[in-house]
Amino acid sequence: MDCIRCHIRMNKEIKNGVLIDTCPICDGVWLDKDELKMLETGEKKLNADLLKELYNEVERERFSLEQKDGLCPKCDTSALVPTMVKDVEIDRCPSCHGAFFDWGEIEAILEAGGEE
Repeated sequence: MDCIRCHIRMNKEIKNGVLIDTCPICDGVWLDKDELKMLETGEKKLNADLLKELYNEVERERFSLEQKDGLCPKCDTSALVPTMVKDVEIDRCPSCHGAFFDWGEIEAILEAGGEE
């Protein structure tokens, strides 16, 4: 998937038991549905599930057409919508519920603690 800010391919990495996409230029992060909650609670996916998810994402992205400007980089069906989470504005997809976090936003949300 390409970064919505820099328009270059994001790197896939496993962080705290969650597969995330990170931009090597702006340090933006894409999290799929419920992955922010997993980071907040410390819940982790099994290694086998992470490897399967990684494989499936790489295969899907390998055959996907060029990303359309302004649409979700994951599902390519909806425009991202600015959404407030614990006083931090993130960009969220109303279709697949993934979200893009600019540099430092995930840390700010995790530091705020609690559920929202």
